[in-house]
Amino acid sequence: MDKITVLMAVCNEKVDLLSKSIDSILNQSYRDFIFLIIVDNPQNLNAINYLDMMAKKDKRVIYYINEKNLGLPLSLNRGIDLVTTKY
Repeated sequence: MDKITVLMAVCNEKVDLLSKSIDSILNQSYRDFIFLIIVDNPQNLNAINYLDMMAKKDKRVIYYINEKNLGLPLSLNRGIDLVTTKY
């Protein structure tokens, strides 16, 4: 089956909520996917540090940090532009 990308954008979420969201995706029974996360707040260092740790721990996790806050629609559009899978 073709690989898929799961796309998520985060902004001001705290690490405990971010952790629950990421764990929910990573613990699915289907495992052949890329988890692409767009960080829309370059000042959210706690989230960025957590994502860096998760990306090192699980190679399915890839994240990009916007240079400035773009808002949810533009962040998701940026993520769509970065998708390399068929789905």
